[in-house]
Amino acid sequence: MKAAAGAYSKLSKFSFARNRASIALIAVLALLGACGKESANDSKLQHDANDPTHSTLGHQWGNVSGEDYLKFVAPLIQISDSFLPAKSPLTVRVQTWIDRFDANLRSKHADQLAGVPKPKARIISNPSVNAFIAPVPVCHDVEIRFKGRSGDPVADQIFFDIGGGSFEMWPGDEIACMPAGHDQVAQDEISAAIEEFNERAPKGCKVTLEKDGKQQYITPGKSCDTSEDMEKFGGSKQLVLLRTADWVNVYAGLITAMSEREVVGVIAHELGHYYRSHINASGSLYDLFYRAEKDVPAVRPKAVASMEGTGKRALASSSLVASMEHFKRVPRQKIHSALFLAMGEMARDVCRLDKDCSKACSQLTKETDSDEFKQATLLFPLRELNADGLKVYAKIEDLATQCLSDVPLKSRSDAHGEDITWSDFIYKVGEPSWPGWVEDDFDVRRALSRWLREIVKRLPDKAPKGAKDVGSLFKTVSTYLWEEETDALKAIQQAYDDRLGFYTNEQEADELGAEWLADIGLSPKAAVETYLRIGKWSEGEGSKPSASLLETPADECQKLYENGWMDSAGKFKFVAIGNYIDPHHHTCYRAFNVDREIRAHKFKAAGDGNRGLLAAADWRDLQKVAEEATGEEALGTKLKGGTNDLLESNLLDRNLVREIKRAASHASHFAHTGCAFSPF
Repeated sequence: MKAAAGAYSKLSKFSFARNRASIALIAVLALLGACGKESANDSKLQHDANDPTHSTLGHQWGNVSGEDYLKFVAPLIQISDSFLPAKSPLTVRVQTWIDRFDANLRSKHADQLAGVPKPKARIISNPSVNAFIAPVPVCHDVEIRFKGRSGDPVADQIFFDIGGGSFEMWPGDEIACMPAGHDQVAQDEISAAIEEFNERAPKGCKVTLEKDGKQQYITPGKSCDTSEDMEKFGGSKQLVLLRTADWVNVYAGLITAMSEREVVGVIAHELGHYYRSHINASGSLYDLFYRAEKDVPAVRPKAVASMEGTGKRALASSSLVASMEHFKRVPRQKIHSALFLAMGEMARDVCRLDKDCSKACSQLTKETDSDEFKQATLLFPLRELNADGLKVYAKIEDLATQCLSDVPLKSRSDAHGEDITWSDFIYKVGEPSWPGWVEDDFDVRRALSRWLREIVKRLPDKAPKGAKDVGSLFKTVSTYLWEEETDALKAIQQAYDDRLGFYTNEQEADELGAEWLADIGLSPKAAVETYLRIGKWSEGEGSKPSASLLETPADECQKLYENGWMDSAGKFKFVAIGNYIDPHHHTCYRAFNVDREIRAHKFKAAGDGNRGLLAAADWRDLQKVAEEATGEEALGTKLKGGTNDLLESNLLDRNLVREIKRAASHASHFAHTGCAFSPF
């Protein structure tokens, strides 16, 4: 059996390397020091608060008009909702807080912020509890030329992840990019961006910028990561970079769900992303492992070499567990849920190919054609089974294993193609076409295929020894997957026991937000309250804390906070980070981390800590405006499309709808580079 630790080598760039720049919109999206220089003054947190922009190169931010937002930003981040006008009282109120933060920072760092656009408020008519900083894709008339590929076809556009040093095909058919222009300023920005990238480029991935007559072109180093779909291309006509768009995007649902102080806590967090331009910041600044002690030091965490092994295992295990949790388990099942679709399809094929099929195969075909089966197992294993579904599942699993025990497993198929090989098995697991709902909806099919491919990646190159027939093969592979998952759970427990910290740009934004709240006269505790509230809301929407990842339920987290992070016995309780792959740590850990920062550095706002907040009645009036803006529609209704035809409008399905739609979109591959606040 493979150890879970070995799985980290299979992580895609965008599940780890690029996720360091992600902020959970989608994501979303990601993630030790300043950008090569020391702050002029000491910061309370030593998190570069006196160097708020890392650098001020022009390629980091983009002035995006309202029209360009709709043309270039909205398609990338998959927003189809309407926006409230600038004169709306909600927009005006959010802009007021943005202006206060901006004025405070510019009064201290005028030179650094001189080239940074003043951020603008945008209110989205959607009931989600969310906010984000968005990327805007910008296309430059700069060619890409790969070494040794001069005779290969040329793509229209290639995206350069300047934070991580990877190159990807840009989906121009889905997402248009904003033209950078042809003037000297645009050329100078590219030169400065490449120069800065090369200062921190991964080994062997320096990028050269040259001219061929008047035409600029770049040549990536041989060690730069490139996606598989680019292997046939020798380069591209245009280069696509992401900039940080100058909008702070707030969903109306955030306002209806939170107090004003908590909403301002969210704004502070998002501005941390904005001024640091996390969307295109160098990945070398984040994604470091350290030991998270009980007491927070007065400096930014530093990488601890001895934690690297534990960290890699935690990343690999988090990825595996996240993959595992897409497929809901069944009590006392013999076959892994991720194999259920392939098992049913293969068992049904027996009778399709052989009219003299066994009684078990014949009965299975009859049972799975029934309306009872279709209704009781709809969307399983993506959706949990109810009591009726569990009874149906048990019967089908028994029939399928009996049926397939008569089907031999062979090293290769005969001329009729009726025998099952390991390759056939792998294909069916990764690309099932049964039952009907798999093929009926494009979003579901695409999302399911992506998640099942992650399962396939975990399987060995050859069929496990001892499996002589297809029935025993399903059982053997199921055991294989469960043992690997057990190893992963042990690695996550070890990371918790070792108090493994993982510093991401989300953590940086959390900590900066707390400091900046105090600077404008608000209690930094607003940040803690925000994460506690988001945790409760998220659970209410059906996103359960993961027991496998040791995540703390919202009610328990609230009690720990009120008790100074001590358990009922008065013993210090370390809170688990959760999914290490996600740059957003679990909401309880975020509250835990920021609360320790506040206490360690004695952050305290002037006065009562409520400077500028509206009276409760006035805030309630604004919340009513927000409720009217969203219509308080069910999210399942707002997410229009075929997927909803398969889903009932209940809370558990809302979270599944979101996951399916994000996983099904090519655009979301890039959209997660935005900076979303909430944990989904």
